[in-house]
Amino acid sequence: MLIVQYDAGMKRRLCCAMALLGNSDIVIFDVPTTATDVINNQNFWSIIRLVRQNGQCVIFTSISAQECIENSTCMILLENGTMKAYGSRETINEQYTPGNSQFQTAHFSSTFINFY
Repeated sequence: MLIVQYDAGMKRRLCCAMALLGNSDIVIFDVPTTATDVINNQNFWSIIRLVRQNGQCVIFTSISAQECIENSTCMILLENGTMKAYGSRETINEQYTPGNSQFQTAHFSSTFINFY
């Protein structure tokens, strides 16, 4: 089967696997769980925890605030290219919790850059 025939989720998983092949000190992912189902999201984050335990720095972007809060140690919140917030996941979680109007805005219109 040719790669062009893969569905979006399979292409995303392949890209993530390729990023990990080099065993780099820093691994960067751009919205790594887009187009993947719940099981593959869980598998991805399990692998990332192992990568992190190996001493590698993982940087990823996401549009899901909840995903970032659950999987980051440090976060930067960008809105329209401007840094809106920076801090630990706990700090960001306090500022942008579900039910907080800022969280809803961040969830739909911002990019989170995360360090795990």
